[in-house]
Amino acid sequence: MGADASVAEQLQDLVIDSDDVSGFLEDLAVFTAASVSQARSQEILCGITLSRRRRSMTIAGSSREARLVDEVQQAYGDGPCLQAMRTEKTILVQDTSADSRWAEYCTTIAERGHLAVLCVPLALEDGGHQPFRAAEGSL
Repeated sequence: MGADASVAEQLQDLVIDSDDVSGFLEDLAVFTAASVSQARSQEILCGITLSRRRRSMTIAGSSREARLVDEVQQAYGDGPCLQAMRTEKTILVQDTSADSRWAEYCTTIAERGHLAVLCVPLALEDGGHQPFRAAEGSL
């Protein structure tokens, strides 16, 4: 993907070049993290959680750390991205070291250096959701 291509063109290329949905979502996580990292001039991670039949799982991540941060949330059974899926509302945690809504989760990822989380739910046609998480640093 060239640097001069529009975001729409780059996303179209991701869809066309992917062999399956998992591959597309992995590529999308990497693309999203790279794009936001470049715009913010700092490393941003992106994880994708899929919810189907009332079960959620980490389906893709821009890196191993992105997947780990998401899997921590899955292990606790609650967190900002799971809340975003339930409420269908974007959730921003500006300071994980001080946020008390998901204290255990936020403390765990803050200790790993991830200081902010943004969760954006995206509705799928079959009712599932995929929140994207950008973590590490202020948003």
